Amino acid sequence: MFAKPIIDVLIGVKTLELNNSITNKLMQLGYEGFGETGVKGRLYFRKRQEHAYNLAVVIWNGEQWVNNILIRNYLRDNPHVAKQYRERKLNAINKGYTTLLSYSDEKAEYVSNLLEQAKKSSG
Repeated sequence: MFAKPIIDVLIGVKTLELNNSITNKLMQLGYEGFGETGVKGRLYFRKRQEHAYNLAVVIWNGEQWVNNILIRNYLRDNPHVAKQYRERKLNAINKGYTTLLSYSDEKAEYVSNLLEQAKKSSG
């Protein structure tokens, strides 16, 4: 599956109310915090140094967790769909949607449809 040269990490927690200790530790490690950034139920952190990382912090087994896992599994099971998704992401980048919000907005409808397909496929 195509991916940007960024490592995406999904972290499941009991509560999104991270204490200052955790947030401060992430900041010490070079991460920037962006809050929910347009996705309710997800806290977003990123690190851009030698390697690039995105951290999505969500409720373990909550809606965001389940949806991300459903899409991941669906793409793994359907290489032709993964290829289409790859092309969609490349097109978004080539059109200049390179900031987090613009890139996410550009592919939001596609990802929503992808999630519906994944839900139907999983039974």
